[in-house]
Parts: sequence; C-alpha cells; structure tokens
Amino acid sequence: MKNNNDSFEGIVIISSIIIVFFGVMIITGKVTGNDWVTSFPEVSWNNLVAKEALKDLFDF
Repeated sequence: MKNNNDSFEGIVIISSIIIVFFGVMIITGKVTGNDWVTSFPEVSWNNLVAKEALKDLFDF
C-alpha cells in the first residue's frame, strides 16, 4: 500500500510542477506583451476532419 501512495504523491508533485511552469510562462507572456498562447496553431474539430487542414497544420 505504501508504494501506491508514493506513486500518487509523485504524480501530484510532477503535475503541480508542470502546471506552475506553464502558468508562469503564460502569465509572464501576458505581462510582457508576448502572448505565448497565440503562437500555438488554432485547432478545432472541424479542421481535424478536413484533409487539407491537416496538411496545413503539419506542413506536408
């Protein structure tokens, strides 16, 4: 039982670190005027269905 508890704690700690890391990046981007969220490609379910949109997204 101890091993499952350690695994759960590890997952929670690693997830928290990742959330804080990306949260700080997004917040500092908004403060400095470099919005990192807008640099990601816009993906919607309608675009994923279209073959041409997939080619544009992944530059085939």
